[in-house]
Amino acid sequence: MKLLNLSMEALDNNELKRAGEYILQGIRKFQDASMYRKYADVLHTLALKYESQGDGVSAVKCYKQALLLCPTNSLILNNAGYCLIKQGDYTNAAVCFRKVLEQQPTNRNYLNNLAICLLKMGEMQEAVALFEQVLAITPDDAVCRANWAKVLLRRGDLENGFRENEWRMKKPGLCQKYYHSIFKKQLWQGERFPGKRLLIHSEQGSGDIIQFARYIPMIKKRDEQVVFSTSKELMRLFAKLPGIDEIVEQSDIALRNLSFDLVIPILSLPYIFRTNINSIPQPIPYIEPESNNVDKWKQRIVQNGHLKVGIAWAAKMTDLHSQERSCGLLALAPLLQCKNIDFYSLQKGEGAMQLLRSSQDAIIDYTDSLHDFADTAALIANLDLVITVDTSVAHLAAAMGKRVWMMLRFISDWRWLIEREDSPWYPSMRLFRQTAIGDWAGVIDRIAEELNKVVHCHKDF
Repeated sequence: MKLLNLSMEALDNNELKRAGEYILQGIRKFQDASMYRKYADVLHTLALKYESQGDGVSAVKCYKQALLLCPTNSLILNNAGYCLIKQGDYTNAAVCFRKVLEQQPTNRNYLNNLAICLLKMGEMQEAVALFEQVLAITPDDAVCRANWAKVLLRRGDLENGFRENEWRMKKPGLCQKYYHSIFKKQLWQGERFPGKRLLIHSEQGSGDIIQFARYIPMIKKRDEQVVFSTSKELMRLFAKLPGIDEIVEQSDIALRNLSFDLVIPILSLPYIFRTNINSIPQPIPYIEPESNNVDKWKQRIVQNGHLKVGIAWAAKMTDLHSQERSCGLLALAPLLQCKNIDFYSLQKGEGAMQLLRSSQDAIIDYTDSLHDFADTAALIANLDLVITVDTSVAHLAAAMGKRVWMMLRFISDWRWLIEREDSPWYPSMRLFRQTAIGDWAGVIDRIAEELNKVVHCHKDF
């Protein structure tokens, strides 16, 4: 018991390594089931501590040790499965969820977690059946309804998918993260609003905002005022977007002092306009870079007759979802060997450090001069092609009407649908999908082959 108390004391003091050592000593010393359960609980707590610190590898080890002691503990099984999902180990995560469902076959949280895991693995049919099971048990489960929306959207059922996606606003964490106190005002339902001010509120990532900004010009009517709030790095890009009367930075202070009568989050606009696969607005290009900025960048671009290709290899590293979308700079080596091509980095954020740390000299890097998306747009305007992973750069270039070749993970985001090589959202976009989870090499080899064809055959870009 002393070792157990010492391990708990170390946990309280956040001395995780020492806590683990006491636990292992205790497990070796005591061989009865009651002590095993107690040590399993402490290992569970230790795993949660590691997760909170972002150390998923150590957390998984603790979960596995805990499950050796108590292999049927439903809480440990579920949390282990969820941690394994975040680590990208979907196969073992599914094993955990299936075991816990043997004990509680109608638990909506466990059913939902297994369904998400199966979606990641590409097991669409079983995942759909599980989501339907959850919805039959609790039709008002906002988390499951929002996940179900992604299934419908991925399958191309946009109208029903966007309707279901309205449930996202009832997800507790998401509402607090994105919507602040804006819902104190009336939610716009698509009606005329003469003499009133509508706030279009940004949410999600920059790519989402760029993708759905195409709807804003459709809202503008006579005697109606449209205010758009967005991140600081997007404000200059959207400053002259038709249909916006006022653009404000999306911050608590700015929104608190803003006068408006109605509000709509930007991802609700496809639902408001009842968008289906055949009615996606196509006013492309709907983003125009500043002409003087384009001219400034033109002076920095080498005019040697080579193909000018912008590249980005990493999504914003916020979670596993972002990491899975990133191929990394090293994986691009076969691409960078293509001749008669000038490659320009469009990579910002943490991913840009990979270029700084490498000895790669095939990439021209002006990203220190890219202060916001307006600068990135001006650079892209001087390029022939953009090759990128699934990130905001892809949306920006495609919204400008530039040719985009996008590298997609095996199970891609809902907006890229299933098995298609084109996108109904962006006519100038071509999709290169992984044929197996994590297989970036195959994707990049195919792109390199196509790129060489373009160069050697002198295809008109």
